[in-house]
Amino acid sequence: MESHCTETLSLNYSSNLIYSINHEDLNRMEVLYTLHENYSKLDNILNKGTSQEPESLMEPSRICSYTYNSASYMCYDNKNKFCQILENFKRKYEELFKTAESKGDGYAKNFKKLTDYDNINIISTTVIGSAVGLIPLLGILYKVSYINIKS
Repeated sequence: MESHCTETLSLNYSSNLIYSINHEDLNRMEVLYTLHENYSKLDNILNKGTSQEPESLMEPSRICSYTYNSASYMCYDNKNKFCQILENFKRKYEELFKTAESKGDGYAKNFKKLTDYDNINIISTTVIGSAVGLIPLLGILYKVSYINIKS
């Protein structure tokens, strides 16, 4: 059966054309595909009028925001083509956010910004840092007050 297929179809097979894709590059392609797919959904809802419900923006914008935040950690070199594409995506996404704001408050509330996760990191760092600083301070104050009471 194989010999019949190769004779009939006469495929020109060259081993030079086949290569293994780097795992990191494959992950980057998946990220870009996810961002593009969800951006297209958002664009269709806002500009093409496929769905008039503002709630339909919530899921694609959440996925875009989370995926973009994860992908931004992959950018260790801003001269990288992947990072340039991410910056281009960010610019287009912000333009789409302005479109959502112009359509009304309901659309803007359901459209998640890309930078929402950055604030969470800042807040969690502040809270953890404060707790780490306060625990030893309270321990020292407890010991000092305990020593003063004994004396």
